[in-house]
Amino acid sequence: MDATGMPNAIVEKIASAKIREQPFPYIVIKDFLPASLYTRLLTEWPPDDLFRVTNHERRQQLNLNRDLHKFPADTIPLWRYLLEMSEMINRLLFRKFQPLLGHKFFPLLGPGWEGTIKRNFTISCKEAQLAQYTGTCEMHPHVDNMILPINSFLYCSERDHAEPDLGTVLYRSFGFMFPMNDFEPSAGLQEKVLRPDRIIPYRRNTLFSFVNTPGAFHGVNRVDIGDRRRRILLFSPILTSSSTTLPMEFSRRPPEIDSGDEA
Repeated sequence: MDATGMPNAIVEKIASAKIREQPFPYIVIKDFLPASLYTRLLTEWPPDDLFRVTNHERRQQLNLNRDLHKFPADTIPLWRYLLEMSEMINRLLFRKFQPLLGHKFFPLLGPGWEGTIKRNFTISCKEAQLAQYTGTCEMHPHVDNMILPINSFLYCSERDHAEPDLGTVLYRSFGFMFPMNDFEPSAGLQEKVLRPDRIIPYRRNTLFSFVNTPGAFHGVNRVDIGDRRRRILLFSPILTSSSTTLPMEFSRRPPEIDSGDEA
């Protein structure tokens, strides 16, 4: 481990991962966690009755910060460790993608986006959630919550082979952007401005991390998995502010009037 307690292999894997910029900036890292830690994650995955169903495509979810006290007592040390590790992972991923964050913030805030973010927001990196899906899985093309500069999914499959049918579909956007995740594009609009570009397969212990740009549309094709669970550990740095102001509100400000002499 390095001085922060992070396994050196994770630090090295993030540092050496190749960023692919199409259809939006992302990385994929196989065998992300040490094998023994990943095995414990599967074995000590929380029981179904602890999860709450969200209104987002019937996702079952647990927030490690808020819900850890609900976990079975003998599993809390593992999940506390993973929560602490999530802060370091989020910081490393944020630094990895930092040169490309203009892809997210420039369309929302304009050329002064860096100053706006520094003056009004901080980045909370100690954020991790568990999510699982069962029965019919499907997610329409969407971007993630605007307070997430980047988002990362650790696929927690119990099987050894890759499963594209359960993977994440990445869409190429033809000039279409949307800043929030509460919009479902119609079939007609999808036909005009979005095309499936590639699939990141659902594969055990594989991290998919990406810049959550206004054009980072992704989803899951419809598939029925019966009683099985599609499980994900999410690492997500979050923009926080002392006020209730969100980046979208900055983009709604009236335009500045240039009073210079240019004509």
